[in-house]
Amino acid sequence: MGRCKTANLAKNWIFTPFSDTLTLGVGGKFMTRICIVEDEMNIVEALHYLFQNEGWHVDVISDGAEAVKTIPNTPPSLVVLDYMLPSLSGLAVAQQIRADSRLSDVPILMLSAKGQEKDKQQAELAGINKFMTKPFSNSELLEQVKLLLEPSPFDNASR
Repeated sequence: MGRCKTANLAKNWIFTPFSDTLTLGVGGKFMTRICIVEDEMNIVEALHYLFQNEGWHVDVISDGAEAVKTIPNTPPSLVVLDYMLPSLSGLAVAQQIRADSRLSDVPILMLSAKGQEKDKQQAELAGINKFMTKPFSNSELLEQVKLLLEPSPFDNASR
């Protein structure tokens, strides 16, 4: 039940399978797709609410091993990744995402209850773009997500 798209988060984990196609929004434009890899329901609910209010499509995966299998099939615009996950750590998930050439440029924001300098350094070595400790401010998290979603000035340099 780890592979999922959030359908209803009111009280229970209720999921529908990931779509194998890109998500189209109003007017046929592609929507920003955020993948939350988190096993704490209260955090999932908060993030889901924040991101849907921005008009973004939200996918949820609650298990590290399932994230590694699922994310390559439907690449997101950004991954919000927990440090400590069932079956495979967030660091291992990040390393596998970075090793996949199709996903190497996908920004990853890591959330963690571990906030020591060594934890941040390990995250950086794993390819994490932004590291935030729990508890976090919703407004600060949203600001960081928006910054990570902004196109780099170098994106158009090679075109």
